[in-house]
Amino acid sequence: MNQIITILILSLLFLSCSDDEQCPVADNLDLFEEFWLTFSHEYAAFEILNKDWDKIKEEHRSLVNSNSTEAELFEVFKSMLFELEDAHSDLHTNSSLGSIQYYNEVTDKSLRNYIGWQDLKEIYLDDVVETSDELAYAKVQNSNIGYLRIRGFSGALSQYNIADRLLSTYENLDGIIIDVRNNGGGNEANAAEIASNFADVQTIYRYARLKEGCVRNELSDFHDLEIEPKENQGFEGQLVLLTNKKTFSAGEDFTLMMKALPNVVHIGDNTWGGFATGPTNKTLSNGWKYRVSRKVSYDLDKNPIVGGIQPDEKVFISEVDNKNNVDLILERAIEILN
Repeated sequence: MNQIITILILSLLFLSCSDDEQCPVADNLDLFEEFWLTFSHEYAAFEILNKDWDKIKEEHRSLVNSNSTEAELFEVFKSMLFELEDAHSDLHTNSSLGSIQYYNEVTDKSLRNYIGWQDLKEIYLDDVVETSDELAYAKVQNSNIGYLRIRGFSGALSQYNIADRLLSTYENLDGIIIDVRNNGGGNEANAAEIASNFADVQTIYRYARLKEGCVRNELSDFHDLEIEPKENQGFEGQLVLLTNKKTFSAGEDFTLMMKALPNVVHIGDNTWGGFATGPTNKTLSNGWKYRVSRKVSYDLDKNPIVGGIQPDEKVFISEVDNKNNVDLILERAIEILN
């Protein structure tokens, strides 16, 4: 109760400042309480992650006092967020301290299970058309197999007609490889725009639950999300989806969309596992911006995608093959389609 009163007093204090008055600088201890309490009330995945937010507070509270520097407070918040291991909950300061983004900090910086776009297109593809930095379509060399590169889902919806363009350019393809390795996510609606080209009927692809009220771990009932098929579209041939550990967020939504279709084989490595999703934007009283994940994403068996989405067949690129630009995952996809 005392924590709630503290936040209410802080809120009233800042709201009461007129344009001609200088608002007081928020005390570090109050900022700590504000940050912790917002997550306590709004974060969706404590129980699923088996994280004790009260214990995390206890471990970090003694590290903050009224004389703490911004850099010290930043490090405390970083440590608390890293305890959650949630790539959708992050912190952005308005100073040289920068940002805390768990996904960027811990994701393997090497090209694991991906040889790199320039080498891939020169060695394996013909007639490459790059419609943006994230999107391209082509044909696999010496074959009747189409290829889609989708490295992200940011940007305007109108950019995501990449599947339409492939299907209208090449008729009667024997199969299509859809490559979402290193896809860091973006807008789920953009992912659905592409997936809808391959769905014949309205199809449930995942479930979600939303954080409700202020009681910790209180979530809504399951609600389903569906792909709407495009009129006069659809592809009856075989599809092979490629993922790796850098496939994250909307990249994982897309993975679930494609896995819900009957003609898709999923190969490569597990996706990242960004099951805590639906982040909402917040602003601390000192102006720092942060996000709190308010939803949990589940697969069709209603299991949260902890540890990532498992492929039908795991395929890895060894360090030796990576150095020699041999993409064993892509080669296995070609073998499946042949």
